[in-house]
Amino acid sequence: MHRGPRRAAALAAFLLAVPALPGMATDATAYSVKKVAPARVTRAGALFRVPRIRPRRIRAARLVTRHHTYHLNVRRVRKAVRGGGNLDVRQPAPAPGQTAPAPVVDNASVLVIQVSGPAPAPPSKPAPPPAPAPVAPHPAQGIASGVIGAPGCDPAWGSFSSGVRPPGCWRPYAPDSPFNREVAATAPTASNSQAVVSRLLSFGHIQNMLAGTAGRGELDGGRPLFFSSPTDPVFTVHCTENWGNCAVEGAQIRIPDRAQPAGGSDAHLSVVDQASGWEYDFWGVESKPAGGGTLSIRWGGKTRIDGNGLGSDAVAAQYGTAAGVLRAEELASGQINHALFLGVACDSGQWVYPATKGGSECSDPTSAPAEGTRFQLMLSDAQIQALQVPDWKKTVLTAMAHYGMIVGDTGGSWGIAQESEVAYTSLGQPNPWVAFAKQSNVPFYSPDQDYVFNLADGVDWAHDLRVVQPCASQGTC
Repeated sequence: MHRGPRRAAALAAFLLAVPALPGMATDATAYSVKKVAPARVTRAGALFRVPRIRPRRIRAARLVTRHHTYHLNVRRVRKAVRGGGNLDVRQPAPAPGQTAPAPVVDNASVLVIQVSGPAPAPPSKPAPPPAPAPVAPHPAQGIASGVIGAPGCDPAWGSFSSGVRPPGCWRPYAPDSPFNREVAATAPTASNSQAVVSRLLSFGHIQNMLAGTAGRGELDGGRPLFFSSPTDPVFTVHCTENWGNCAVEGAQIRIPDRAQPAGGSDAHLSVVDQASGWEYDFWGVESKPAGGGTLSIRWGGKTRIDGNGLGSDAVAAQYGTAAGVLRAEELASGQINHALFLGVACDSGQWVYPATKGGSECSDPTSAPAEGTRFQLMLSDAQIQALQVPDWKKTVLTAMAHYGMIVGDTGGSWGIAQESEVAYTSLGQPNPWVAFAKQSNVPFYSPDQDYVFNLADGVDWAHDLRVVQPCASQGTC
């Protein structure tokens, strides 16, 4: 999002900034750097819990946001440490003519503190010659061996292609990704849980999952995920929206030539470069020429496939678009090893971890869920198995109970995200969603010519759904 010089100056002034320096201290003293993520983010600003440091050892501090670096007044930071370690950083006041400035401080901001220490002792003998640079492993050996995938699932990373898709046990991102954290039944419930659940249910029934919608306009609202290979053509990304710095502008990426975006108005398309480990996420794909060239998109971002799955920019909350998406292989295998991505009609205009931005705010935001809100189905495995519902639904409900659903975008009523079938059909592969629907006797709806997975029936959502506190996503409670 764009932030002009007036707004940047307002924030710097509020933070009692010292003149911006090209770097931190450069004398002979040894230094270490401590990086602190925000403990809480609100519309008013963010709270940082500074680690225990002797105040006099703090030599410099800066706030690093998405687009700016602000050098902080050292005395203020030292005072915060002496007063218990809490540093409150406020958002800037609105510039003239503005009533609601875009947030500057968010969950992606980092407080960087430089700490002095004793000068290093001189070496007693000459330093040994540097070791030879390690040889980079072949991608098929796995950029994330033991990092990507659920426990016990280690597919051959680098081998995925149009005909070889990740198995049902596979999941993107590292084990400590908020989407890969299980939620204990003992995790604390949010104080406004009942009100937020009631507001969610007021949006309507949970949306059905569909099969047989590949490329069919708004029926195809999913997100296709493709895996590139070294022989795929190169595309240069161009973002057409004038929203500031597009993280993927000018990026040159290999994409399967026949890969196409989903048919809905969001026109999502994501591709994972198996050699580099980057997941590229595109929203609003406008044109993709055959054989390579300029890939025109409205906006996009990227995140590490072996990272936490955050920091991209193709969905409202700025997750990677593979985060929480339900794949056909998972449903067929009877296991979903991650939280589910939840879209809601509108949000509260605020966000909590792991979200770093909001979507469309409700006209009445009272008790509306914030982006990043994590819902959990409070049913045991035995209770789920006892429900009079199809096996495929038990698989989905088990994921909702073990991992929960994390709000990440707005539109529709409320529902979970599916992988678009064009991930298969555009490459000439059989449609596994349709095959699974037929195998599972899922009803076929003739007017729309699709199969309807009814998620709403058989669950007392008002009684069994709750909101857990954000610390469950952070892994701190």
